[in-house]
Amino acid sequence: MKFGKRLKQQIQESLPEWRDKYLSYKELKKLVRLISEAPTLLNGSFEYGKTENEFMCLLNNDIDKFNGFFMEKEEDFIIRHM
Repeated sequence: MKFGKRLKQQIQESLPEWRDKYLSYKELKKLVRLISEAPTLLNGSFEYGKTENEFMCLLNNDIDKFNGFFMEKEEDFIIRHM
């Protein structure tokens, strides 16, 4: 089974409040494919840079999402164990 399918299955089996906290794997994979398949002549073009910027933006948003979720769960843990 491919990773994307396993991740999708894991998301469906996870707690409902965690479902939107997973990596945007499918979207990121699509952008990586677009970037890697771009002809070398387009590497300096506007369209190539736009796709790369879109990838970085989505990746940074996911990192912020993970960080916020982790901090929230860490805070809940600390409150429960005080």
